[in-house]
Amino acid sequence: MKICTHILAIVLTLFFNQVSAQQNENSKSFELAWKIFANAVIDSNTSLLAKLSLDTIKCPLCAENTELERQAMNKIRFTKSYPDTLYSYLAKIPTELFFKNELYSFFNDKTIKNLINLSKISFSNLDSLDKICEVHVLADDPLYKAKGEDLQWDFQFQFVDNEYKFVAFYTTP
Repeated sequence: MKICTHILAIVLTLFFNQVSAQQNENSKSFELAWKIFANAVIDSNTSLLAKLSLDTIKCPLCAENTELERQAMNKIRFTKSYPDTLYSYLAKIPTELFFKNELYSFFNDKTIKNLINLSKISFSNLDSLDKICEVHVLADDPLYKAKGEDLQWDFQFQFVDNEYKFVAFYTTP
């Protein structure tokens, strides 16, 4: 009985060590993907950004950037279909348009450098298999700091075809 228990303990230890090593490898792979992506954003390399992204980007904030968009959203905001309409249709933007018209409206010359400032970045996995990962970047936005809040940019990536692809952009709060 003790031998079986010891064998089981050894097998479990080996299994969890292998899982831990794989997660560590995935984490390094994701951090490298982020560095490439962040530098492409800073360099405005839209062709590389398109290759590092899926065909559409989910960005709920992008559905209300102009006065015309805000008026359209206000018409449906309190309807039952609002969340579905926002997240399934309006918030999905073709990648090329997202990088051309939307993403750079959230940064200025100072804050964009936070994308590569390790003291402003944190990483998280949204599932146990590291298939969906996020990078959280503190924006250091003075308007939010004046209110005692921190603005955070959230970049979401999905592991597809053996690489991480950019899929969504959010802000918090």
